[in-house]
Amino acid sequence: MLNLIALALLATQAEPEEVRHTVRRGALTPVHTLPALLQPAREVELKLRPDHFQGELRLAAVAAHGREVKAGDVLLAVDPKPLQKQIAAAEHETRLSKAQLAKAEADAQLGAQADALERAQAERAVADAETELKTFDEVTGKHLIQQAELSVKMSEDSLQDQTEELDQLLKMYKSEDLTNATAEIVVRRARRTVERIKVHLQMAQEELRVTKDVRHPQERVKRVHDLEGDRQRLASLKVAQALSAVQREVELAKARAALAEDEETLARLKADLEAMTLRAPFDGRVFHGQLEQGQWTSPRVSPQLVVGEKLQPGQVYLTLCAKEVVARADVPEPDYFAVDAGMTAVVRLAAAPGKTSPGRIVSKSIVSVAESGPPAFHARVELDAPRNDLFPGMKAKVVIRGRERRDVLLVPSEAVQVTGDTAVVQLVSKDGKAAPKEVVLGGSDGRLTEVCEGLSEGDAVVLPK
Repeated sequence: MLNLIALALLATQAEPEEVRHTVRRGALTPVHTLPALLQPAREVELKLRPDHFQGELRLAAVAAHGREVKAGDVLLAVDPKPLQKQIAAAEHETRLSKAQLAKAEADAQLGAQADALERAQAERAVADAETELKTFDEVTGKHLIQQAELSVKMSEDSLQDQTEELDQLLKMYKSEDLTNATAEIVVRRARRTVERIKVHLQMAQEELRVTKDVRHPQERVKRVHDLEGDRQRLASLKVAQALSAVQREVELAKARAALAEDEETLARLKADLEAMTLRAPFDGRVFHGQLEQGQWTSPRVSPQLVVGEKLQPGQVYLTLCAKEVVARADVPEPDYFAVDAGMTAVVRLAAAPGKTSPGRIVSKSIVSVAESGPPAFHARVELDAPRNDLFPGMKAKVVIRGRERRDVLLVPSEAVQVTGDTAVVQLVSKDGKAAPKEVVLGGSDGRLTEVCEGLSEGDAVVLPK
């Protein structure tokens, strides 16, 4: 009796026989189930980007977190008072620069006119000095010597005349019957005149010598020096005027550059004033924070912006998202060439279990991105019937039916054990024993899996019990 019970227990505890499957070739349509995140069909990050303003930025108004907005609605506004003060100061600087430019232009014009007048006067002085020297050489200097020579000649003629007259008187007095007293008086007067004329002749001769040797050269040298001085003053004036002209041009250029800079500063500040109010470029929903690769990376994923708080330029405070969403599927590298734009897909939303949305792959990235797991390529899936009740960052699964593969080795998917990057099946050897065999897998439809390397048609693999 006990033996019968023991046999019964052993029979109930005996392991069932293993199930084996023979590897055969066949056709397979792979099904790829890819993790995905919902992204807005269109999005824009809203930043404050002042071009010139360096002052404090304080929040004056902000749209509510998650609010639906229309194109042109104000999403964020900064207190304009500090910037308006800088604009007013820039306007004053611009007006002053305009006045300084007008003065520089007037100075340049008047300076050029004054230079022309002064240069004409200096050139006139040189011309007059040249004329004076030429006149002296041709007329005045000659006359100076001729007058001295004429004075000598006149004295010589007068002496000759008086001498002849004295001789005639002496002859006359000898022949005429005159008293001795009368003759003595006339002769004495004539002789005295002759002596005086001799003195005058001597003086005229000395004057002629002095004129030729001293006065004439002095007068000529004076005129030569005057001419040379006027020429030097003209040359010096031209050099000084050339420098003054350059200085006026430089001052004018500086005034123009200063005005251009002030006008540019004013224009940039006014543009900054416009940029201090961020408006929606399209209809959508605004969120506080930054959306990157379909995930909120900024800590501001809740409405934390408070009116009056200080803001930093260049930081993303708001993200405007279109209400329509798309799915961004992560394509592992082994499946890269099996997934292409144009393929149909089914999107399964984690937020709506049991419900699916048909779609289509519209693009595929050429650069892989490593996020939480292994690097993957991104495929953009647009929904055939866009929905407005979904939000960026929601999770989903994208199921894609690939291209049919024919005449490939197939095994039941449950026959494959995958650990990391290694796939193993239990291959039955010729002696009937099963041993692990590493294989290289292809696609799968969930029920069957393609084996690319490691097995041959007719091999037997063991299915898990």
